[in-house]
Amino acid sequence: GLAPAARLEATDISLDETTDLRTKAHGRLRGISWASALQREISMRRGWLWRVLPALWCAALLSGMAVNGTAAAAAPLATRSSGAILEGAQRRYLSAEAHEGPGNARQAQAPCPDACARSMILYDASPFFFAPGGRNGLAAIEARLPAITALGVNAILLSPVTAASPGDFGYAVTDDFRLRARFGSATQLRSLVRAAHARGLRVLLDMAANHLSDQSPYFRDAQRRGRASAYYGWFERDGSGRPVHYFDWTNLENLNYDDPAVRDYMLAAFAHWLRDYHVDGFRLDAAWAVRQRDPRFWPRLRVRLQRIDPNVVLIAEASGRDGYYVSHGLDAAYDWTSQLGQWAWDGVFAPPGVTPNLTRLRAALTNGGKGYPPHTLLLRFLDNNDTGERFITRHGVDETRVAIELLFTLPGIPLIYDGDEVGAAFQPYDEGPVIRWYDPDGLAPLYARMSRERRAVPALALPGLQLLDTDHDGEVLAYLRPGSRGDDGSRAGAKALIVLNFGRTPQLVRLRGTPALAGFSRAEAQDLATGRKWRVDLPDRALALPPYDGVIVLSEVRSHASGAPESADR
Repeated sequence: GLAPAARLEATDISLDETTDLRTKAHGRLRGISWASALQREISMRRGWLWRVLPALWCAALLSGMAVNGTAAAAAPLATRSSGAILEGAQRRYLSAEAHEGPGNARQAQAPCPDACARSMILYDASPFFFAPGGRNGLAAIEARLPAITALGVNAILLSPVTAASPGDFGYAVTDDFRLRARFGSATQLRSLVRAAHARGLRVLLDMAANHLSDQSPYFRDAQRRGRASAYYGWFERDGSGRPVHYFDWTNLENLNYDDPAVRDYMLAAFAHWLRDYHVDGFRLDAAWAVRQRDPRFWPRLRVRLQRIDPNVVLIAEASGRDGYYVSHGLDAAYDWTSQLGQWAWDGVFAPPGVTPNLTRLRAALTNGGKGYPPHTLLLRFLDNNDTGERFITRHGVDETRVAIELLFTLPGIPLIYDGDEVGAAFQPYDEGPVIRWYDPDGLAPLYARMSRERRAVPALALPGLQLLDTDHDGEVLAYLRPGSRGDDGSRAGAKALIVLNFGRTPQLVRLRGTPALAGFSRAEAQDLATGRKWRVDLPDRALALPPYDGVIVLSEVRSHASGAPESADR
């Protein structure tokens, strides 16, 4: 696999947008209005404070003080002189551009070749679910790091922590350089990043580059002053000059990427968090939307950020079935169908006690038999911020357990979303309640076991998937994960065979004879839920599968538990 930067194609990009992006419904809209308290605060700030700020700014510069981009250099939301509005914000990002370059590149937290993203196990952490109302949520997440690390993950993704409109989950961004005050201070974010790195965890931020909130000072100035505003051209507009947005996102105004100032602003914002807070990468919210308007922006971002951290990880919120993203500098994309925002496994799983539609699942895993573009890496999930009611609520504990085994044995990046490990039930955009860290169904040990297995079996982190036929294809899914070979043709890792029983009754399963099973005649099987091991001879003998459980079989025998049976029958 080539490194992302080496996969960047020429700037002549052919786009094939088959979906009318402005007609699809999406559940991110939140009712946004300025709180009266904030209005009073703004009014108060128009007084004596702003008369002394210029003098304080000059004094800071003359004394050589370093001004932090998220606080000291922050621009007022309004001033008595509309012509001077937001100059502080402009200074921030222009200063960031001026100071960025090879000389400011930082050492990565750990060596991270192209396989870094491919071996990632990701945990999403949203401050709203760790602390009441998200207040001091960064500190609460840091306090939870020992338990998160125990799940075996090696990276965390923080939901949007940039300044956002009151009452919004975080995607209604008002300033891409400011930290959202209710979540904590700059010191607390740096402490969280340091603590995560000390535990071997990379830290990714969720960034929304597609838009700014209609409550952002940039948009408010453009609305108030019209074409006289320096920010009027920052926003995409229709033929009559009205701002444009997608779907029902009436509070999220599209940025105009034809404006160089917008591109500079956003490039510098990403660089700010990477350079000043030492995060390790980003989830790119609505990456499909930016690509639609400026397909050259994401390659530019990759080049810019690699000057600071050569190992930066970029995950696109877009379909991995579209080869644009991994060929234009991004490491991974979502496990969606070609329909915008549709989970590839949509319609597969059933209510509790009903067997999933495995025919549909097989089609999802192979892109309808067409395969995936070269170098594709999928972010796979059972839950995320847009999947609504939680998987365990819809499908029950038993189906959740075997779905976890599926998630961790497929190629891609497995995602554990806030509280999945304790069966937390909530609607993400309700912004709470705080998760009760009680695990009644024993899911956390299963997640930890599957993470260990994924690390112990190199084939599970490699690309490649081959579906196999069984004599119980209605209830059982079998697939092979090929091992790798060295440059000299020698085997660098064992092949792994995974057989999952989605049914509620035990199954004695025979695999159809296939050349792919060569090397499994004396192999080691392991129960994915319990870890028990035994010897098998495949495909001649059958595998006994418990209900809602799976087995992994390695073509290269590892040491097995003493006393375990050496036949296929258990």
